[in-house]
Amino acid sequence: MSRGAVTVVDARAVALEPDPVDPETILAGDPVAEAGEIGRWSDGSENGVWRVEPGVFTDVEVEETFVVLSGHATIEHEGRVYDLGPGSVCVFEAGAETTWRVTETLLKVYVIRGAD
Repeated sequence: MSRGAVTVVDARAVALEPDPVDPETILAGDPVAEAGEIGRWSDGSENGVWRVEPGVFTDVEVEETFVVLSGHATIEHEGRVYDLGPGSVCVFEAGAETTWRVTETLLKVYVIRGAD
């Protein structure tokens, strides 16, 4: 008898669809973004893959944890700058106002809590 489910995917092979960066938040460049959902939990939490090309933009974050698979960026929040590269784990509290500076196309696996 089976209980629950197990999902294993190659994050680099998840089908991505356009997930445009709001043009009003772009400060420099043309940061084209794509995302692909891997799954959802019954509470609406979502996990997936997100890819963004170089550029600078602002965001107001949701409750999220992610791991960078490839690429490089910095995130500025309240005067602090955080360097992101392969293996970086980042945790956002909802409402955090950030500035992203993506210098090398970034690929991350994320979990967004209560995404609905």
